[in-house]
Amino acid sequence: MSQSYLLPNDRVLRYNFRERLVHWVAGFSYVYLLLTGLAFWSPWLFWITLIFGGPTISRELHPWVGVIFFLGVLWMFGLWAGQMRFTDQDRAWWRALPHYIRNEDSQVPDEDRFNA
Repeated sequence: MSQSYLLPNDRVLRYNFRERLVHWVAGFSYVYLLLTGLAFWSPWLFWITLIFGGPTISRELHPWVGVIFFLGVLWMFGLWAGQMRFTDQDRAWWRALPHYIRNEDSQVPDEDRFNA
């Protein structure tokens, strides 16, 4: 693992503040889009729009939240694309997959931040 992710007391910083922020933005916008989309799709679920301020506000906000979601996903891709490249370490991990399945952890190579 890269030294930049190691904290004092042998703790590991899994995600920094920017990564957490963009993940929450994408997550909340996805849930909003899912619920309002279901409300617009089915008359049986139209009552969901009342949770988000009524049908008019939901109809007006839905496309804008879609833009926020799209930008959030692009931001996430920009943050993580370099770290998600398939490396020799990932190939070794895939070759050791049978050991991983059999719970033979001593036979499985170490993974980097994002493993295979």
